[in-house]
Amino acid sequence: RDPQRRIAASRALRRARPVQAIPAFLRAMRDPEPAVREAVTEALAEIGHPALEGLVEALSTQDASLQHYAAIALGRIGDPAAAQHLAAVISMNRCTSEEYPLPLQAARAAAYALHSLLRSRPESIPTEALRQICDVPDVMVEKPSLKESQAVATEIGLDCGLIRDLARQELSRRHFS
Repeated sequence: RDPQRRIAASRALRRARPVQAIPAFLRAMRDPEPAVREAVTEALAEIGHPALEGLVEALSTQDASLQHYAAIALGRIGDPAAAQHLAAVISMNRCTSEEYPLPLQAARAAAYALHSLLRSRPESIPTEALRQICDVPDVMVEKPSLKESQAVATEIGLDCGLIRDLARQELSRRHFS
């Protein structure tokens, strides 16, 4: 019940049998304590490729907090196989409200992971994933409007223009190579 004990347990599991601990770590990503989620995210990132399937599955949930931590771990792992799924997280969270920032955080983590991949290993990203990245929307945030005529104002919470441009550049390079 104590968060510090859960963090210590995740560290012990990580040292003892990391691959066998993947299911427990994936469950712990839903822990109510952010420090526990951060510790298991770190552990899953260290485990690397064997954790990929479970982390990709976590991206497809409707739980924005889980998506956020899974995207962070996948960004640290840096496997191009996750690119299409990371792009889907941005699309899935394309609109949120100022009062509920978790979808924006999930989209930012996914965009950061994609940006890292597009900068370091663009040639390894599957073509279909690049096409999907070209289509990711900016993430819009609704907030109460200061104007009496409008109930809500919408502004860009995450501009995805750079990752779209990087994906287009890689597609263009492939086309002309």
